[in-house]
Amino acid sequence: MMARMLMPDSSRWTRRDSLLCAVLAAAALLVRLPELSTLPAFRDELAEVLRGVQIIRDQQYPLVNMTPEIGPLFNYLLAAIFSITGPDPYLPRLVVTLLGAATVPLTYALAWMLTRRRLVAGIAAALLATNSMHILVGHVAWSNATTPFWTTAALLALAAALRRDTGGAPLRPRLLITAGALWGLALQTHPTVIAALVGVGAWLWWPGPILRARLRRLAFWAAHGAFAVAYAPPVIYSIIHPFAFWTEGVQLKHYALATEGTGGSLDYGGNGLALTVEWVRANAAAVAHYDDPLRYLAAPAVLIYGALLITGVVWAMRARLWLLLAPILSTLLILPIINRDYQFEIHTRYIGFLLPLGAILTALPPAWAVDRCRQLPHRLMVVAPALGTALLILYPLPVLRDYYATELAAGRSNTGVIATLAQLHTPAAGAVSYVNTVEAWQSLQLALGIWNVPNNELLDYNEPRLPPGAGGPDTPALWRAFVAWAHTLPPATHDLAVVLPPAAVDSWRAIGGDLPWHTLPLAAGSNGKPVAAVLRLPLSAAALAADPAAQLEPGLLIVIPRAADTTRPDLGGRIKNIIAGRGIVRVLVLGDGTEADTAVARRALLADYGLPPDRLLWGGYPAAYLRRLLPSSGVTDREAPWTDPATGQATTASAQGPTLHQRLFAGDATLSASDLRADLRAAVVLYHPTRLLAPRADSPDPVAAATGQAVAYIARKAGVPLDTLP
Repeated sequence: MMARMLMPDSSRWTRRDSLLCAVLAAAALLVRLPELSTLPAFRDELAEVLRGVQIIRDQQYPLVNMTPEIGPLFNYLLAAIFSITGPDPYLPRLVVTLLGAATVPLTYALAWMLTRRRLVAGIAAALLATNSMHILVGHVAWSNATTPFWTTAALLALAAALRRDTGGAPLRPRLLITAGALWGLALQTHPTVIAALVGVGAWLWWPGPILRARLRRLAFWAAHGAFAVAYAPPVIYSIIHPFAFWTEGVQLKHYALATEGTGGSLDYGGNGLALTVEWVRANAAAVAHYDDPLRYLAAPAVLIYGALLITGVVWAMRARLWLLLAPILSTLLILPIINRDYQFEIHTRYIGFLLPLGAILTALPPAWAVDRCRQLPHRLMVVAPALGTALLILYPLPVLRDYYATELAAGRSNTGVIATLAQLHTPAAGAVSYVNTVEAWQSLQLALGIWNVPNNELLDYNEPRLPPGAGGPDTPALWRAFVAWAHTLPPATHDLAVVLPPAAVDSWRAIGGDLPWHTLPLAAGSNGKPVAAVLRLPLSAAALAADPAAQLEPGLLIVIPRAADTTRPDLGGRIKNIIAGRGIVRVLVLGDGTEADTAVARRALLADYGLPPDRLLWGGYPAAYLRRLLPSSGVTDREAPWTDPATGQATTASAQGPTLHQRLFAGDATLSASDLRADLRAAVVLYHPTRLLAPRADSPDPVAAATGQAVAYIARKAGVPLDTLP
């Protein structure tokens, strides 16, 4: 039966085969384009893309990718494209998708080369064209996502080069050398290719008369040389940095060496089972992932595709298709030693190069069924297996459509990123900064060409922070980093913008409240929920640098308990002296009056003492910020500590809900200096004053005394000089 099924129906490649390849490639591209830019959501893929941008900007010429076990092939490929088109966050995904679509005709050619059966080749290529996992992996701009293209091309070149004559000599030496180079390039895309290479090497070097004939051929050795040249960059890097592969790669990846997270022991059986199950699941184009493999027994599609795959493996063994089977067998045996993560969909890419081979094996039984029915007296009998084969090919598409709908409804997409970029481009902002906890912040960096911007390294983690999920690191340090970044821009740069998490907008505006911010509509994700906020500042970089409102570091921070205290003559005199020396003054009013009251008091202070409005900054610590310092968990002030950097000891903090100031000055609460310390410490951290000015700790006014005691405590801990008011 196998001999009859695999009997060639075409001894030569014809125009019909080329036409079929073109149609299959076009169809494969067509089903890969929907949601290409939106799903899956951006992840660390953009780090690889940014390296390609750095190449065209002459910032570096790497010998490896982001980690030393991956070569720079993908980076230089993108750099070549960016040199023509310019940087773009979405173009790399199109490049990977084009290579994924090109893998489909390569699969057709490989199946045809191995079996010389046009029907087997056509079914195999069609199965890969609609395979949802191959489509999804091709939507992510990873180097590893291109691996199936290079491994399939290398196998095809090797199969074509070593179609032996009766003497066992290679018919096409140039193709053999090309195959060696392609395997080197494939290994650059990801080290998991080593597992497949072991099988191919075993097939190539299997002892016997054929090997002896190969060893006499110069092309055989030239192919090995071509492999070494193609993989040279990572080798050179390893020579220069002998331990980098371990310290910068394996040691930093929790899945490397496939050991369990706690005991460090190798679970070879568990890893092998996970790999095999994931290959069967991915070959079945299933998007449901179960931790318990037995649950797949209740999934009809997985059972059907799995049965066809297993049958195809058995038939391929009987037909001695060892070049097809060798890389599969070696991968199943070796990869569990060096990898243990195969979860849908992010880690399916590690075995992506098995998907074209699995498609060929899965195609063998349907092709046999169609051929058998063709031989029956009633030609209509072929309709059933033909329809069944068509169903196998088309089934993954509605499954993928439903998966897309689920992900979009959950907001796990790039819709918000696209909306954010649209706001920044219309009209174009002169310069854009961002908080890198914004979803897919690197896409903003890539699309806008921004490099020297605030990032997490600039944050002081002892400073007040919003809880996770409430806006991220909208801290004073981030504000200062934004202003410092603006100072690096050309002075004429106009219309600055910053991209923030939506929950950070109030605090950000409060910190820089005297600046003329324009808040654009929130950018929403595919589920309608806001994912990013864009604040625009219609100032030039020079104007921002000169505006006192942008400077948080005053010469004097005055802490007073009530707005009425600003009318004290001795306070006005101190302020006048500071301003006369071109210093900046901030007044921290602990009483929580209305905005109207604050504005009246501010105008009165300026009028009474003739103070220039551009030198006095009214800067009460923003109540909106204080309300978010702690999550709503019922924790009281004394149960929620700050870590004081001066002492390393814990102190109290404000709780969610009404601010501490609102509760203290409501009239029925007892004012405590210790209760004020956390808020004052936050204010000192926010403003970084040169000196503090506050009421005396022994003032006869209880409110003023409590304020003075708290300020004295903070001044001592923070090492800031303190002056007192009479």
